[in-house]
Amino acid sequence: MDEPCATDVRQIVHAIAAELHGFQAMPTVLFGHSFGAQLAAALASACPGLCGSVVLSAHTPPADFRAPGRSDALDPATMLATGDTPADVLDDPHLHDWLLHLLSADLDLNRQAAGLLQETELRVPILVLGGAHDPLVDKSALFGWQRHAAAGFRARILPGGHFYFHQEPAAHQVRAELHTLLADTPALAEFTDLR
Repeated sequence: MDEPCATDVRQIVHAIAAELHGFQAMPTVLFGHSFGAQLAAALASACPGLCGSVVLSAHTPPADFRAPGRSDALDPATMLATGDTPADVLDDPHLHDWLLHLLSADLDLNRQAAGLLQETELRVPILVLGGAHDPLVDKSALFGWQRHAAAGFRARILPGGHFYFHQEPAAHQVRAELHTLLADTPALAEFTDLR
């Protein structure tokens, strides 16, 4: 818990790319949820040869995130209270403060990623997923990712909130979407057993 938070999204992208380059060459599907969606998009943009497609989950596109007042309106305390954070974590002052610190750092990185992605078109297919009852993300805004799609775009709104994929039937639907993505890429067919 004493590890400092990352402060430079480009360094994070570079570190992930370096790690992925260390693996045996194979097609990869990037899945990014919430802030991870912009991180996955930034990685796909910086290193399109590292992935066959990207799944962007529960995050507005960069233009919507950077809209005047929008990112500043994402107060970490509100995010923590409206998410799926267990009550015992919210009630623990030390954990609560630590999570607020992490969310603040994530928002700073989000602003950086949004700036990097503002005019970017991704050269890999994009699948966008979101929860129909997500209190943090307007589901209609998710379709704005289409502006960044140079190689195909699909979007699905699934039952649930911000962490929709933790519950059925959305968990099953996410697995089915991932199976479809993997099956559509012959080199990935052997990796479709996602249990």
